[in-house]
Amino acid sequence: MKFHYCLGYIHQVASRCRDWSGETNTTGALRSSLELSAQASICSLELSRAAQLTLDREKFWVLCFYLASALLNLFLKILIDPFVQESSTHLKILKDAPLFLSEVDTRHLTSTETEHLGLIVVFSQKLVAIADESTSNRGTDERTA
Repeated sequence: MKFHYCLGYIHQVASRCRDWSGETNTTGALRSSLELSAQASICSLELSRAAQLTLDREKFWVLCFYLASALLNLFLKILIDPFVQESSTHLKILKDAPLFLSEVDTRHLTSTETEHLGLIVVFSQKLVAIADESTSNRGTDERTA
């Protein structure tokens, strides 16, 4: 939760950024804030994958929130600039998410929590499909240009 509080605070500060002439310059500030957010999301997803999660009821909803937030953050980073080199790396991390989420140990969860985790898996699969489509249009756009 502290991460998301900090991230929200960074976005607030970045939106009030001004350059030396007094003009508002949110583009550079927001870009660096989004970069920080994307890197934190990558770290969250990679750590979750590597840890081979066993979820219990105490940490289930917090982890679901973090993972869903990280998935959405990374997805939006891909959509913002699908043609940069790092988008393919981000897409690979996003593609791994449904696989490791479907392998999470759920024996300590209620049926509702297990069902909710299944919805997150479906959600992540849909994000992957949309992100994959946006990055695959790269070749089409380059050939028509």
